Amino acid sequence: MAFPFVLAAISGFVSMTASRVISVVAGRKLTEQSSKKNPTQKGELVKQDNRSRQAEAEYLKGKAKRERELVNIQADIADIREKEFKANNIIASAQADRENRAINIQEKRLQFEVKMGERTLEISEKALELKRQELQLALVRLQQEDQLAEAQQEQAKHFFDLKQRELGILEEELKEKRKLSLVYLDLIREQQSSDIELKLTEIQSNWDRENWAGILSREETRQILINGQKKHRLVMLVSPPDIEDCPKFNSNLQKEVRSELKEFMQRNYPLNDDLCPVEFYGKFFKSSVFDAEVKQLEKDLEPIPTIIIYSDITDQKVYFHVNFSGLQEPIAFTFPPWNWESERQKLIEEGKSEQESIQVVRSAIIKIHQLLAAFLVDLYYLNVNPTHEPRVFQLEESDLPIEWVQTQFSQLRKFQSDKREELERPTRFKR
Repeated sequence: MAFPFVLAAISGFVSMTASRVISVVAGRKLTEQSSKKNPTQKGELVKQDNRSRQAEAEYLKGKAKRERELVNIQADIADIREKEFKANNIIASAQADRENRAINIQEKRLQFEVKMGERTLEISEKALELKRQELQLALVRLQQEDQLAEAQQEQAKHFFDLKQRELGILEEELKEKRKLSLVYLDLIREQQSSDIELKLTEIQSNWDRENWAGILSREETRQILINGQKKHRLVMLVSPPDIEDCPKFNSNLQKEVRSELKEFMQRNYPLNDDLCPVEFYGKFFKSSVFDAEVKQLEKDLEPIPTIIIYSDITDQKVYFHVNFSGLQEPIAFTFPPWNWESERQKLIEEGKSEQESIQVVRSAIIKIHQLLAAFLVDLYYLNVNPTHEPRVFQLEESDLPIEWVQTQFSQLRKFQSDKREELERPTRFKR
């Protein structure tokens, strides 16, 4: 895929979309369906909340200690490097001094050798003295080199020990983050469990009334709910793009979007991941859907955090729509259209053939789907878990250049920073 052309085509749309979503989502919290239940269940919810508070407090206490240790380690490493720098200067100075002394000895020897025929015995005694001085100089150099080697070995061992401690602290931080993440996800699963049970009893009676038979599978819908009781996960449903009056695209584009998005999600957000699992369905819908079907499905999957991505492609533009549930309230987005025909014309003006320009546009449509999916997943899990590390910034270069991603999703970094500050805010633990 011609990355430069694709990136140039979608940059404005991607950054605008990210900014708009974050401006709406920022500050929203997870749905707490159980808070509407009877007082006993409310008490359970408070208890669960206390569990998360305790886990957060323990994590932050350990984090403060680890940060202090890291500061001390970095100070020790800086001290070693400063000593190493000074030692190198001393070594260079001593080397220069030895070289100067050696030159002086050589000059004296040459002077004495000139006079050898006149005062042989005297010259020989002086030559002997010069030999002694050369030997002494060599001995001094050897002693200095031995001392230096020993000091360097000690410094290297100390440096290695410090780096080992640093690695151990970072590993401990990752382990504690993981532990806190699992607490968050388990609490959410517990809170959703009773709501899921209720939805399972409703599905059978509502199925015929909602006329779902030709659009989606009842058994798959039930299975999503059942799976949600076993392990927390974010469900992602992608409807095939609805293509109308656009002979340049056919059903192959629908298959490419579905297949490449599935491979991308399974590689970066697999369902078996403990920290940000995504259950991806690329063929959940039997046909293209729009607002009415999405709204009804939102109700049926209400207890399960769900992202539904659906799109329309006309002879000039692509319209992307998203339904995002799992926050305080479901959010529906329809983004300003991406004018693929305009981008295709630019490519032709730049020397691309008709076929090449269409291929770039197809690749761009797929890439927008992938980026939108990754961005929304990371946004959700940052709401669930303030310590979450967005995977979109860890994509392989074969997916997208990391510098480009960092620039396009700079608002996501700020959102992550805000969530971390909220977690570490002292007032968070006041009751």
